[in-house]
Amino acid sequence: TLVLCDYLTDGPTPVTQFLRTVVYDCETGEALDQTDTALDGTTPYAPVGEIGECHQCRPTPMCPQLLGLSGPETWTMPEGTESLSLTVACGPVVVTDCRGNTTQINEPGASFNWAAPPVDCRPGRLCTPLTVDVPADSAVYLNFLTPCDMGDVS
Repeated sequence: TLVLCDYLTDGPTPVTQFLRTVVYDCETGEALDQTDTALDGTTPYAPVGEIGECHQCRPTPMCPQLLGLSGPETWTMPEGTESLSLTVACGPVVVTDCRGNTTQINEPGASFNWAAPPVDCRPGRLCTPLTVDVPADSAVYLNFLTPCDMGDVS
C-alpha cells in the first residue's frame, strides 16, 4: 500500500492524498489488482488529476507576457508577477516600486530586470504595486512572467 497524491491542478496545490493498494502475482511480479481508497483505507477514491508522489516539488506553470507601451500611459504590474524586464525604447520613463521609490530612466536601450526567488516550491512574487509611467513621446517594452492561470494580463 502506497500513499500517493492526486494533484488536482498544474501547480503544487490543491492536492488530495489517497492510498493505492496493488496486489502482485508472487511468481511473475505482474500487478493483478489495484485499489484506490481514501486515507481511511475503506472509502473508495477515484483520482481526477495527475498522480504522483506526495511532497514533490511541482512547479507552477508560468507564462511570459510581452507588452509595448507608448505614452502617455501608466502600467501597473499584476499581482503574482514573478519577474519583470523593462527596456526603454525612448525616454523618459518613470518606474515607481512598491515602496514608493521612483526612478526616471532617460537613456534609450537601458534595461532593468527584477526577479523574485521561489519560496517553498512556489514561484516568487515581486512586491506590488509597481508602476511604469510612460509620458507622451516615450516608449518602453515590458516582458514579465505570471502564473498561466491568470490568463493574458498584458
